[in-house]
Amino acid sequence: MLNINEKKFRGMFLEVTRPKLGNGIYTIPDTANILGIPSRTVRYWSKKIWDERLAEKGGSKYTWGEGKDKALDFYTMIELYIFHNLRKLKITPSKIFLAHRKISEALQSPYPFAHAKILSDGKEVFFQKELDIINANDSLQFNLKEIVSEFMIKIDYDEGLLAQRYWPIGKKRNIVVDPQHQFGQPTINGTNILAETIYHYYQSGESINFIANIFEIKNHDVTAVIDFYHQAA
Repeated sequence: MLNINEKKFRGMFLEVTRPKLGNGIYTIPDTANILGIPSRTVRYWSKKIWDERLAEKGGSKYTWGEGKDKALDFYTMIELYIFHNLRKLKITPSKIFLAHRKISEALQSPYPFAHAKILSDGKEVFFQKELDIINANDSLQFNLKEIVSEFMIKIDYDEGLLAQRYWPIGKKRNIVVDPQHQFGQPTINGTNILAETIYHYYQSGESINFIANIFEIKNHDVTAVIDFYHQAA
């Protein structure tokens, strides 16, 4: 077992509710569109799981605002994405909640699913710490099982394994969600051009070639935007 100062650890949650520049700001519909998860599911998970079950007992939350005005940051969005994919792998909620707590304690982070590479073999949850793969259960044993982690390829990490960017339709397409640009809204990679702006031009009847020319981007960037919004529909 890893020992930490519980009081200090819980104190890290006190700033979670406040939006910070560079952390992105996402409404429930924004999050649903980016992750391809129904809005009602995002709303339910953010309230019942992150704000109630996983939040610090003193009252801190992972979101701010109420009702239709509820919003969250980039790291909470990544946490929802990881939870969604672990559930798709048929990992039980109890194992996911245990993994969240164990990784949170090990890394002293309120965002454990965004602060480590989360892996699974379809039965257990693991996390990467430096070069080690560790079972995120009560044993915290090192593990060399075959790992299934295809959903992780949509996330870029920094050297400390903190999530930096998310590629909603994969890294082969040029749409990226980066909290350091445009408040984290989807953009064309390498630019500050909002994907939403491109899509509005397309919806107004402009051709792909015309849009690409006026924004000085590639035709396949425009088609990537169209695919992204059609996927989110």
